[in-house]
Amino acid sequence: MKSFEETKRDSFLTEAVYQEQIDYWPRSNFFDQEVHAMIANPNHDRDHRRRLSWGRCYNSLEHLILRYSAGETIETLQEPAHVMFAEFARHYSAFPEKKMFLREQDAYQFILWLLGLAVLFGQTERVQQISTWFSYKPEDGCDPLIAALFVRMGVADVPRGDGLIHPKPYSYLYDAVRGDPVNPDGSDRVGAIQLYLKNWYKGMKNCYWYNRHKGQFATHFGYWSFESGLATILYGLDDSSYREMTFYPKDLVAYAREKGRATGLVGVPGSILKAFPGDICPQAGMWYAPHLQGQTVWVSQGDAMPGSKTNASGNAVIWYLKT
Repeated sequence: MKSFEETKRDSFLTEAVYQEQIDYWPRSNFFDQEVHAMIANPNHDRDHRRRLSWGRCYNSLEHLILRYSAGETIETLQEPAHVMFAEFARHYSAFPEKKMFLREQDAYQFILWLLGLAVLFGQTERVQQISTWFSYKPEDGCDPLIAALFVRMGVADVPRGDGLIHPKPYSYLYDAVRGDPVNPDGSDRVGAIQLYLKNWYKGMKNCYWYNRHKGQFATHFGYWSFESGLATILYGLDDSSYREMTFYPKDLVAYAREKGRATGLVGVPGSILKAFPGDICPQAGMWYAPHLQGQTVWVSQGDAMPGSKTNASGNAVIWYLKT
């Protein structure tokens, strides 16, 4: 039987830190029936209930990542992955009024992790759900990288914003996924992911889990760029040049490829035309706006796209060409 040091995937994780968390997990609030009852009780303070419910979400996410970091087989992680996504779905069904804000890097990275894990674990039905878990209001953050990833997976109504909310280090990942590859073999995308992985950890200084492996308490659960694996799968990239780089989840990517996760994705609608109110219409046709209750309008090429930049709820308006 191999030792913990031989099987672990995260080089920063010690057996003592792992074991303390695993031993505590059955006694945590996640299994506390009183906490469950409080979350479900409408007579309790709603904000308190929501905070308890959110704790279940990120605790289940951390628990899943911890077990991956420790070296468990991907097959044994399927169940905790299902539980984690079910927790997020339950939470946002119960408390839809409080969404994640992309302007907060913790939330931004959570969305990237969730997308990566959904695809790599073969739970692509969760992608559409994830798109409803963060705010589309411009003041809460709209981002072209997040929008590009969703569009690649068939979700076309995520607003793109004018520029990256968090340029460091996400500009490298954006270079890997936007537009069409300059080189037919996709080497430009590969090079961008290499740069992203090289700069990933130092770009996470604003995340709550940064440097946890140096703390005195057993809270480190692993450092992984699941979104790098997502981009690799989405664009069919050869990861041989960065497969061994720190933070790249090579085992999960290899498993996803073995299971044909890429072929199971929703279409790749990279050619969908979209425009913002005030933009010059790039092509004549019928255009629709999901955030204007699906309103459709004919716009001639060269004319300005109609309407205000936001709807009555403050959500960014985007027009899409009907095909």
